[in-house]
Amino acid sequence: MAGTIFRHALCQVSQHIWKGKVQLAHHYLYTQHWQFWHWAATITLWKSIMSSNAVFPIYKPDGVTLITDSQQIGQAWCSHYAMLAADVTGCSCDQEYWQHISEY
Repeated sequence: MAGTIFRHALCQVSQHIWKGKVQLAHHYLYTQHWQFWHWAATITLWKSIMSSNAVFPIYKPDGVTLITDSQQIGQAWCSHYAMLAADVTGCSCDQEYWQHISEY
């Protein structure tokens, strides 16, 4: 019983700490871009990824086919960001759409 209560309390504290870190990163995203990218690089281990010559495969948009060729991976990212930039949904500039997501 005491172990279950302790684990639950520990989980709540961990969630609270993580939420605080994410909220701070969100604040940095709009105020101090370099600080946000530092946070993101630390969380995702980008620095260790960038320092290696390893290829990190990704899935095609179908979610089934895995791309392992580095040139095709680059093309897939290019297509992905081109689609985001096209903003086919029109949501990127719609404040009402994002209102429920952001507290700022």
